[in-house]
Amino acid sequence: MRFLEIRKSFYHYVISVPLIDNIPVNFENLILYVPHSQLNDFYNLITGFRT
Repeated sequence: MRFLEIRKSFYHYVISVPLIDNIPVNFENLILYVPHSQLNDFYNLITGFRT
């Protein structure tokens, strides 16, 4: 399976966040993601995910 080959690298881009009201509304296959155009609304490079 291809994922096994990229798994370690992939998880560098995955974060866990608590279930809260301020989550992005876009999702695919039950995995929530923040579109690049909305990155500043939901993520700070220094402090992490914005609640």
